[in-house]
Amino acid sequence: MTYDDNPYIDFLKEDLNINVVYDWVASSSDYNEKMNLCIGSNTIPELMNVNAAQYRALLKYDMIQPLDQYFDDYASDTLKGYVESGGEALKKVICNDNGEMMAIPAPTLQRAV
Repeated sequence: MTYDDNPYIDFLKEDLNINVVYDWVASSSDYNEKMNLCIGSNTIPELMNVNAAQYRALLKYDMIQPLDQYFDDYASDTLKGYVESGGEALKKVICNDNGEMMAIPAPTLQRAV
C-alpha cells in the first residue's frame, strides 16, 4: 500500500468521483517546513493539515476561503457533532472575525485496543 494506491484513495475515486492528485509528499519531519514554504510562496494545496501558526498565517494573508456552505452540505453528522461539541471555544478558533468557518478541525481518534 502506498500514499497514492490504497483503499481510501480507491473509495474517493470509485464512490465519490474524487481524483486525488498530490502536489507533493513529505516525510513527517519535513512536512512543516514544506508547508511553510508553500505558504510563503502562495502555492498552497487545495486540502492540507496545518498547525496553529500556519493557520494564522493563512488567515492573515487571506489565502483560504470560507467553508460554511461546503461543511453544511457535505460534512457527516459525526463531524458536525464534533464541531458542535467544541462550543464557542472551538468556533472562535476555526472561524474568522466575521464568523465564517475557515478550517475544519481534525479530531483526535482513539485506536481500539
